[in-house]
Amino acid sequence: MGVPIAALLQFKAAFAKKLQQHGNIIFLISLPVLAAAYFLCTDQQSFSASMFGFPLVAIGYGMLVFGAVCTSSSLYKNSSIITSKIASLSYVIYLTHKIIIHLTQQQFYRLHIEINSNSMFLICVATCFAGALLVNKIIEKPFRQVRDKLLKFKKPLIHLPQ
Repeated sequence: MGVPIAALLQFKAAFAKKLQQHGNIIFLISLPVLAAAYFLCTDQQSFSASMFGFPLVAIGYGMLVFGAVCTSSSLYKNSSIITSKIASLSYVIYLTHKIIIHLTQQQFYRLHIEINSNSMFLICVATCFAGALLVNKIIEKPFRQVRDKLLKFKKPLIHLPQ
């Protein structure tokens, strides 16, 4: 859903601007959409979950994100350090969460913590954030600095007339 949102903002700016005036409403509409998706996906291997539930999850979260980034949205106006940090780590969490959760569950199950327990869930959330912070500090930040230095000296390939 991120690509259509970015395309909307980039290529249909006038329409996006009209939508952005209703950020809080879009955000609030996303909540019942996600609730409906939750009920459609109770059996994740069912036909209805695959055909309707999963797309509804994507649409609901897309609406939630779009509503949150609208300039009229309360979430946009009241950003915090915590939400900013989560946003900066979100892509790394997306890339690494499966393996981190799998490894965490393997190791903590040996300590007799049930895999489907609330305790394991909280431990997995903590290890996912810790892993994302580690990747951010060791890989992303240094390479971002290298990129910025390289791009600072990069000359354009084509000189377009003004």
